[in-house]
Amino acid sequence: MKKIQKHVILGAAVLASAGFAQTVAADTTPVDANAPANQDKALSASPEALKQQTEQVNQVKAAVDQAKEQVATAETKVETAKKDNADTSVQKIAEAQAAVTEAEKKVAPAENAAKQAQAVLDTAKKAENTQAAVAQDAQAQAAKAQNETQAAQDAVNAAQKAVDSKLVSEEVTKAKAELDKAKNNLASYEDQLKTAEAEDAKRQAVIDKAQADIKAAQAEIKEKEAKLSSQDQVHNTFTLSQAYINAIKSNNINGTAKLTSEAQETLAKEAATLKSSNNYIGSQKDAQRMVNINAIPNDVLMELNYYAQDLINQIRKQAGTAPVTLTQNSIDYAAALSQAAREQKYKYQSKEPITSQVDVPRSVVAKFGLDQFGHRVSGTNELGPYPILASQENVSVDYLKKAIYDDIKFQLFDLGDSSAYRERGTIYAQKVVGHLDNQKKGAYVAVNFSNNGIINRINFLLFPNNDGDIKDPSKITPALINPNANNQEADAARKDLAASQAKLDAAQRTLTNAQNKQETAPLLREVVKTAKDKLAKAERTYQAELENSKNSASEETKAKLAVLAKAQASLKEKEAAQASAQKTAEEANAKLAELKAATATAQEKATAAATALEEAQHAVQAAKDYVTRLQNAPALLKEAEAALNDAKANLASKEETYRVENAKLEALKAALAALETDDPTNLVSKNERKVLKVTTTGVKKGKKPVQTYQAPAALPKTGSAESSLALAGLGLLSMLGLAFAKRRKA
Repeated sequence: MKKIQKHVILGAAVLASAGFAQTVAADTTPVDANAPANQDKALSASPEALKQQTEQVNQVKAAVDQAKEQVATAETKVETAKKDNADTSVQKIAEAQAAVTEAEKKVAPAENAAKQAQAVLDTAKKAENTQAAVAQDAQAQAAKAQNETQAAQDAVNAAQKAVDSKLVSEEVTKAKAELDKAKNNLASYEDQLKTAEAEDAKRQAVIDKAQADIKAAQAEIKEKEAKLSSQDQVHNTFTLSQAYINAIKSNNINGTAKLTSEAQETLAKEAATLKSSNNYIGSQKDAQRMVNINAIPNDVLMELNYYAQDLINQIRKQAGTAPVTLTQNSIDYAAALSQAAREQKYKYQSKEPITSQVDVPRSVVAKFGLDQFGHRVSGTNELGPYPILASQENVSVDYLKKAIYDDIKFQLFDLGDSSAYRERGTIYAQKVVGHLDNQKKGAYVAVNFSNNGIINRINFLLFPNNDGDIKDPSKITPALINPNANNQEADAARKDLAASQAKLDAAQRTLTNAQNKQETAPLLREVVKTAKDKLAKAERTYQAELENSKNSASEETKAKLAVLAKAQASLKEKEAAQASAQKTAEEANAKLAELKAATATAQEKATAAATALEEAQHAVQAAKDYVTRLQNAPALLKEAEAALNDAKANLASKEETYRVENAKLEALKAALAALETDDPTNLVSKNERKVLKVTTTGVKKGKKPVQTYQAPAALPKTGSAESSLALAGLGLLSMLGLAFAKRRKA
């Protein structure tokens, strides 16, 4: 009972999805081939039928698509006809006829051009064909000459073989071995020389390029330095390499500033390179600003201190260490030290920091108030030794800024040559970079200058921010804001200059490396010359021994020698003839290649001229067609509209056919689905029974087709599963019919 219900429900679902009315019969007669026209051929519910119907639907769909295209084309023609019909004034027609005249004027020149281009092409093809025959003949002659040369060579080989056995002696054999050895040695040396000359050529090319790069980089640097110096305010910078930073921060020996020997070597190498790439750029404006070194105006002094702070913090930012701070009391402290240096004249010839001399006696500290600024008086508060400056009381601001820059540069990169001084120099560099333990929390910075009548001094101070160096933190005034911290334009210009400097350094290193490489070709040339001399000597020896052997040969051998000489003379003639023939063939082929290129060019021009003529002719015809359309616009519009109506009618017919055929397809799919649900073996066609069939009837215009599902024509055998299913189906259908009838009566 559940199985029968399944059939009813499934059938109802399939039929509802198709959207058609269906009738189901338990027993029907086979479909008549001569059925009425409104009844399509019955379709067996089988995979073969499904495949056939799918193909039929696809064909009908293609016909629909084609009909749609025809409608679109017809619509375009209607639109064109409507436009033409709106432009049928006398003026429009006259303008169209004038366009025809103008188009016709272009045809004759195009024809002449096409004829001329074709004539040139014909001439080029004729010349090419003629030369092709010449080249073919020349190639044949060259091949013939080659064959003759080979035949002559074979004759020489045969004659030589006949003679060799008669002229063999111990002396000849030894001389021949020495000759072969000399030939092999010379060939080997010549190969080595060829390779060496190529390498030397590469070396010279590298040298030439490096010298050109140096010259270009020097010009760039000069131009960029002039550009920077012309600015009102030049923002000088320091740029450190990562290798330098890594080396100077690598100390790990008991927390001291000591570095490993490897780190020291790396630091020294990097310092030498960076020293050349970091250079002060002066300012024309600063060069014109003159001040007294012992009485620097406050605004200039502040400018110098901001400048010094900015340079130090550039370095510390790259190294990732704590920045330095500028305060008013640190500036005042530096001023007090400068005054002390002027008045006390402590070791005026010494390069040592001022504070290393001012910290004693105590009376000096008290006199200049060095104990009133919160800082502890100590020589470690300064950068370190710096070259003595000549006495010059009136100086420019540019002079002072350069002294500041060069002092920092000296501490960073002048590490010294000896190991002892290099270690000391490293400490000064670490102080600037901010990697010393007492610099880890940052530091206070200040700068001032002094002249004691004998020398100029720069007083560059760094006060570590720790309890040991800050005597009284309450006396430390607030940090000053540096106005030069974000000078992006100047930074960019400086980086640009640094890039040019880096190019110069790289080119100089390349040049040095290339120049240090030893040329090998000159020596090998001497070796080759010697090898040639040895070969010539071996050749003379061999020929002499061979001649001795010939002189002592028998009359038979001498006759064979004469044959060999004649064969060798013939070989030389054939080789000369072959060379001449080969040269003639090569010249003929070269000429043929030129003519082929000329033909290709002529072909392009002829094709272009023909295309231009075709376009001119098409333009004339298009203009004439337009005149015709304007003159016959009303009639053409009616024709276009009629054609559009026909195309639409055809499309409607094709779409209706598609709906019918697609309905058949969907019905077949539903029937197959029902069969597969109950028993897949029902899909196998056998002679003793008929499969489920589907017939489409009642097809009329504007109406949906009616599908009839046909059961097997003959009832199954009694007692079979098919019989039970069929009877149950008939009974259920009868019940559904009675129920439907009762509902209608009600």
